[in-house]
Amino acid sequence: MFKKLVLTVLILSLMPAIIMAQHFDLQSFKNTTMDSRQFMYSMQQKNNDDVWIEDSVAYEYEKSPGKAFLMSAIIPGAGEFYTGHWGRTIGFLSMEALFWTMYFVKNAEGEDIEDEYLKYADNHWDMNNWIVGTASNEGCKLDGSHHLYAILKTWDSDKGEYIAVEGTEFRIDDNYQWKVDSLNILYGSVNYIIDPIKNRDYYENIGKYDQFSCGWDDFENDSTTSKNRKHYINRREDSNNALKAAGQFGTAVIINHIVSAIHAQILAKNYKSDEQAMKWGVELMTDYREKYLVNGLNFSLRF
Repeated sequence: MFKKLVLTVLILSLMPAIIMAQHFDLQSFKNTTMDSRQFMYSMQQKNNDDVWIEDSVAYEYEKSPGKAFLMSAIIPGAGEFYTGHWGRTIGFLSMEALFWTMYFVKNAEGEDIEDEYLKYADNHWDMNNWIVGTASNEGCKLDGSHHLYAILKTWDSDKGEYIAVEGTEFRIDDNYQWKVDSLNILYGSVNYIIDPIKNRDYYENIGKYDQFSCGWDDFENDSTTSKNRKHYINRREDSNNALKAAGQFGTAVIINHIVSAIHAQILAKNYKSDEQAMKWGVELMTDYREKYLVNGLNFSLRF
């Protein structure tokens, strides 16, 4: 998830939109400064006397909108800082820090709970218990709507553990015993065991579906009596919720980059220095020749 977020931010920073509203110089009027609403056209004569018209728009900004966009697309608030808006800079940076913090916190929480419930399943659910239980309980089935897979493992004295034998994977169903006997014929002279393949589907199936409930070590007569299964299901849900929240905060990070970039671009377009900004004032109108020294107010507005 982290790699996806970083990649998205980098792609965002390279979007063609970052060059929009930049200052463009006309080919034939490179030294001419234009108003943003004014259009300029130039006529150029080719060697064969064909004439074409080149039209463009020259924008003159005190702060570059493209630069502001790019800065905030990479680091939210940077473009706001560039345009002199400290308060908004702190706001976007604070949101960035908060979202990243919550992303890492929730992601770590979800992964920790996941490690916990995987170990819990390994300690409380057993494939052999499930296979034996299917003979006495109709709710448990070897060949139901979902399946588990098993593999033959042999003892490796160098590693001190059982390792999987490639090519011996099979689906556990009503023909389970026949498949085991076949492996026994092929590998009967080797010390081996049959173990379930513990992939993501395995850990989902043993908790989610009733047909696997007989494998829980506290199972009695039906799936509702297994407290261990209920605990396992609840912890899986807690992990999924935490990881989902992490994903939402990750999305918030991306949105924060986009909003800050667009916001900074707008600020740059509207930026005016003190010399260029609109100013207004009010002063008293006086005339010593009049009876009353103050005879009015003078209101001034300068763009």
